[in-house]
Amino acid sequence: TDLANGATKNFGPTLTGATSDLTFTIRNPGNATLTGLGITIDGTDAPQFMVTAHPTGPLSSPAGSTTFTVRFSPVSAGLKTAALHITSNDSDENPFDIILTGTGVVTPTTVGVSISGGMITLSWPDTATGYTVESTMNLTSPIIWNPEAGSLQTGGGTISLIQSINTAEPAKFYRLKKP
Repeated sequence: TDLANGATKNFGPTLTGATSDLTFTIRNPGNATLTGLGITIDGTDAPQFMVTAHPTGPLSSPAGSTTFTVRFSPVSAGLKTAALHITSNDSDENPFDIILTGTGVVTPTTVGVSISGGMITLSWPDTATGYTVESTMNLTSPIIWNPEAGSLQTGGGTISLIQSINTAEPAKFYRLKKP
């Protein structure tokens, strides 16, 4: 897809700690050789975007082309934005700017559940910090979640909850929540 100067290119959602790559092609449809190709990235989230394969030049006219690859590596959740600038000897598009966006997504935490003798044990990885276990008796709207006593964890861990496992009693639902 051809991009206009100032266009936005979105990497989409990417798990934190993972990467997503986009490859761009620079074409020279003009009458002169395109030289002095350079790429810089700046902006608040620039460190989370990097060029992994650089363009080569010069590009002869009228059909010269080269590619380069940009990698998005989010380190936290949320929308990330940076500006990519392509410099060259092009008199009317120097620099050529592209807004880069992507969304960092946190890997979901896996909760282990075991039941033994009326005791429910919930456990989660040590890397999952700051979670609270909450419970409710009803999953119809509006759902009211209540914190389980002593469940706030500064690190991953285990919490055991006394819960009668009796089909005659109402069900109790649990969730792990990051406040």
